[in-house]
Amino acid sequence: MKSANCSTQSRAIKRVEVVTEKQNNVDDSQIKDFLRSKKVLVFDQSASSRKALFDAMKVLGCQSSNLFHANKLENAAAIVKAEKPEIIISEYEIHGQFGLVLLEFAKNFVEEIVFILATTTASEASVAEAAEEDVDGYIVKPFIGDKLQGYLRRALVNKISPPPYIAKINDGKAAFEEKNVDEARTIFEEALKLGEKPSLAHYYLGQVEETVELSDKSLDHYDAGLEFIPNHYKCMVAKFEYLDKAKRPAEAYTAVQDMLMYYPITPQRLGRIIYLAIQTKHFSDVLEYYRVYQDLDHKPEKLQVIVKAALFTCGKFLMKRQEYDEACQQFEKSVLCSKRNPELIGRCVEEMLKAKQAKHADKLLKLFSQQDIITSKYKQLEFRVECFRLTKPAILRLGVRMIEDEEADLYVFQKVISLLEEDGAERLIKKYKDMGNRIYPDHIELPED
Repeated sequence: MKSANCSTQSRAIKRVEVVTEKQNNVDDSQIKDFLRSKKVLVFDQSASSRKALFDAMKVLGCQSSNLFHANKLENAAAIVKAEKPEIIISEYEIHGQFGLVLLEFAKNFVEEIVFILATTTASEASVAEAAEEDVDGYIVKPFIGDKLQGYLRRALVNKISPPPYIAKINDGKAAFEEKNVDEARTIFEEALKLGEKPSLAHYYLGQVEETVELSDKSLDHYDAGLEFIPNHYKCMVAKFEYLDKAKRPAEAYTAVQDMLMYYPITPQRLGRIIYLAIQTKHFSDVLEYYRVYQDLDHKPEKLQVIVKAALFTCGKFLMKRQEYDEACQQFEKSVLCSKRNPELIGRCVEEMLKAKQAKHADKLLKLFSQQDIITSKYKQLEFRVECFRLTKPAILRLGVRMIEDEEADLYVFQKVISLLEEDGAERLIKKYKDMGNRIYPDHIELPED
């Protein structure tokens, strides 16, 4: 790990020196002008790192009153929403919370963001480079003296005075936004010749082709971009979304698995990934996605519905494999995700009863809330569970009481009548058959054990 850090720092220092030489057309006064009114958020768990970044940004031209910090994602998100910072300097990951997720959130509130990642390993630096256009630069921790200003300056210079390749990309984007598709295509093709690794140009050419028609021309461009930078963020996302739109679920799920090797799952994309996991029968993966879901501060209602359904489906899959303990766990998670929806609890209990798993059915039955255990539905399910445990006379007494209290369903009627037939109690059989047929015409037959 130490050697990886050293090589990353060495590479980053060399880049800073090269950029400073090549782009000395941007002087300190221009950087100060650029930063004067900009708000800056530093998302970092280390107090000393936050201070170092604050000091460096003030030297470059930031106003102290425009500097904000957070060491938790929820606090950072609150600052983004309230202050709308145009510059975000974020640690790559803090306690399983990713800076790139903060960036996705910030895009909803800030139109133009300078986003800088603080990395500690070579792999994190590689991700920062591959998140081209979204990440404007990266800085390497631990910070080495005044080199920190060089890292920050590099990112700001690229924003103020983009190199020819990025400038050409920007021209193409402007034409594309004006719906001048042919002009945009021409400009992006010119950009291919300017970039050493023109993955971003291929990404935009793919986007252009998608506006013309949904064809594999787009996919060819995304794949070409990934040839240059195998973990290029925009190309990876675009490839996944193209395959998903083209209704090629197996390929789309493979693409998203490749993407998740490098990038965190965003809440906006989590629901679709879970759906694809179920569609392609990758049931075991759903458990990992459920952990991501649990860590979300805000759980949209639509996502709750998807997760609830996915966990229930996983449970049914495990039932088919007779892995009843694991199935019960998934059913339980599904119920909790649904906020103890009584209808869902009933479905889970019934699945267990079909497999004659009374112990698990009873455990799931206990998930009913206090206000729901007085309902007829609860009592009907409870009766079915008790049929596995009670003696014949006790089952008969419970069933008769439910019939007399008008809380019996078809199963209760059938069970009571079958037990009475074993005893040859003809008068009671006729009585309860008549009562049952008034509620369930032509359905009173012997239940299946």
